[in-house]
Parts: sequence; C-alpha cells; structure tokens
Amino acid sequence: RPFRQPRIVVDLLSALAISPIVLDMIDKELSSESFWPRKGKTNMEMLSNMGLLYTMFIKGLQMDMTPVSNRRGLKTLLFSMGIIVLPFLVGSTISGIFAQYEVHHFQSPTIFIFWGAVMASSCFST
Repeated sequence: RPFRQPRIVVDLLSALAISPIVLDMIDKELSSESFWPRKGKTNMEMLSNMGLLYTMFIKGLQMDMTPVSNRRGLKTLLFSMGIIVLPFLVGSTISGIFAQYEVHHFQSPTIFIFWGAVMASSCFST
C-alpha cells in the first residue's frame, strides 16, 4: 500500500481495470464477444453488483463505531441521519410533483420510494 489507501480502494480499482469499458479503450479485441459475451453480460453485471454489495457489507461490519459513542456521537448520528433522510424526502417530493402532471412512469406508488432512494444513495442530491 504505497499511498496508504484502504484495501477496498485497491479492490474497486482492480475490478475497474479488468472491466469491459477499460479493456475496450486499450484494445477492441480484449473486450470482444468471446471474452465478454453479450448473453452472459446481464448475469455478470448482477453477480458483480452482488459482490460489490457484499464487500461493502463486510466493510461496514468491520467499521469501528467507538467515535460515534462518545459525547460528539449524538451530533454525528443526527448529521449522518440527516444526509440520508433529507435527500430521501426531496426525491420523494420531486416524484410527487411529477406524479401530479401524470407522467406515465410516475404512476406507481413505489416510484416515491425509488426516487427517494436514488437521491439518498447517490451524488445526484449534492
């Protein structure tokens, strides 16, 4: 670890290095149909997303929560909850506004939860 980065950074960068996008930039033959077949691409994407989710889950279990339990813990906890809850509410509100204009994709009641989760879990809200 020459730059003292966490191991998860190295894992994610190595996964990116062998991705079809990077291999396609290097050489078109590396990401050809024989190396990354279209038929199995959906399954491969699903498995890679599950692997990323599992890795992040394990890293979350290994996280040290003692800084949250001290006197500044309540302030830290409220801030961390706020940066999730506020974008979730904004996303749900925007979805509700679009639902009033009867946009076809915004008719389902689960779309409120979907847009709330998108805003809370991505950088689009910041």
